[in-house]
Amino acid sequence: MINRLIPSMFLRRLLLLLGAVGVVFIALAMRLGQLTVAQGASWREKAERALVSERWTPASRGRVLDRKGRVLAQDRPSFDVAVDYDVITGERAFRDAARAARRAMGPDWRLLSSEERERAISERGEEYESELNAAWDALARAAGVSRDDLEQRKADVMAEVQRLTSHVWSRARERRERELLASTGEPVDVPLSQVARPLREQKTAHVLLRGVDDHTAFEIRRLADTMPGLRIIDSGAREYPFETVHVVVPRDSFPRDLRTIQPAAVEVRGVATHVLGWMRNKVFAEDLEARPLVDPRTGQIDPGHYREGDSIGQWGIEKGYEATLRGLRGRSLLHLDTGEREDVAPTPGKDARLTLDVMLQARVQALMSPELGLARLQPWHTSATNPLPLPLNSPINGAAVVLDVQTGHILAMVTTPSFTREDLERDPRAIFENAVDHPWVNRAIGAPYPPGSIIKAAWLTAAASSGAWSLERGVECTGHLYPEQPTAFRCWIYKQFATTHTAQLGGPLHASQALCVSFNIYFYNVARAMGPQSVVEWARKFGVGRGVD
Repeated sequence: MINRLIPSMFLRRLLLLLGAVGVVFIALAMRLGQLTVAQGASWREKAERALVSERWTPASRGRVLDRKGRVLAQDRPSFDVAVDYDVITGERAFRDAARAARRAMGPDWRLLSSEERERAISERGEEYESELNAAWDALARAAGVSRDDLEQRKADVMAEVQRLTSHVWSRARERRERELLASTGEPVDVPLSQVARPLREQKTAHVLLRGVDDHTAFEIRRLADTMPGLRIIDSGAREYPFETVHVVVPRDSFPRDLRTIQPAAVEVRGVATHVLGWMRNKVFAEDLEARPLVDPRTGQIDPGHYREGDSIGQWGIEKGYEATLRGLRGRSLLHLDTGEREDVAPTPGKDARLTLDVMLQARVQALMSPELGLARLQPWHTSATNPLPLPLNSPINGAAVVLDVQTGHILAMVTTPSFTREDLERDPRAIFENAVDHPWVNRAIGAPYPPGSIIKAAWLTAAASSGAWSLERGVECTGHLYPEQPTAFRCWIYKQFATTHTAQLGGPLHASQALCVSFNIYFYNVARAMGPQSVVEWARKFGVGRGVD
């Protein structure tokens, strides 16, 4: 009986074992089918990518030209020198010293106290710190800058990263505290250590030297073996050939107190800075999202994508024409399995041609420079009845736009004070935190000012065109519009010199005279003849309140 049961039990166990093995094989077969059929293309693509070495090459930015083809902005082939952040802070030297100390002690390292370990690391650290200091000295010599200058650039990088880190971590802690308050109903102080996460800026290289030439880059590249974390990056330094222009200004037609037969030689700095704008060498998250490597809509690779270390238009034409000026990167693919190489050359950015005449721009800016006197407070700018709150000879800021009447083209757009990109890089606070002069503001278009007397010609044109006013109509200058209100709606000549245009010219003034002397009372009557509704309609026709297309 027992002998008959043994084969039966063995057979059942064998069948169960075979069934289990079969289930495993079926599962493996299904998984194999999923990998080879359903996901085969994806895995094949990953495998092919692993066998390809890819390198992107930079493209030159397009030029900015004036109306006569003069180059206002262009790329100059150059290199940037970057150093890993942990080398800048010295953290890598400390880690290297710690590893060297552990290796030297071997198994005995575990037996050391914390004080003994710190002492061992410190002894090694002096050696590594000395080597790093020697490397910084060699970099400063090769770059042709002082060690103090290099130290200041390192300090600026660390300060910026620390500021960014503090901001991001503080925001993260506030967000976490709001989440806990919403879930528990009680305020909770979240330790900074719970939200502190390393930022990308703490792990990447930062540029310390920009726009170095080939010879300097070659000398610095020799230091790579002795200074880990040193990187040479291909870049194109943006240069502005007309940023500083020497202009000779005749002064024989100046006002009497400034008139002389001797012309003045003026060095005009920051020519068209506000118009052309400037670049920034920092890529923000929104830049990477706006133009990523792979277009999320099409799945196609965008050769113009942004990467760390790119230069991007920050202001003016450089910003407004970023998409036009930006070129497309080149691409070099090396197939590791076959050795085949595929090269796609970079495509330079397109040029942008302006209606600006840069030499006219420089001449107008020279006339508005305080050194010539026209842009300093003079006696004729003020009067006893209308004193200005500035002492005589104080610099006066302003703006001027020169238009081609026939085409509407802007030939010059000057705002003062101006500045150079070197000023901007050396001391940005002097520009952006100047609460008196606001030098960063393009006064021609960047701030809302009352139109002043320039609106008079427009209203006269509108009134005459609509039939509301005759150019033959004369108006007496009484000094103020309403007889019973001598302090309101006054003429400028009455307000400053207590006289009238009629007294000066001997009778009523007509259109040409009114424009010539900027006769306020005349144009008050013009606007009153038009009426409020007509003034609003004509303002819209002139484009008031409408942006530039």
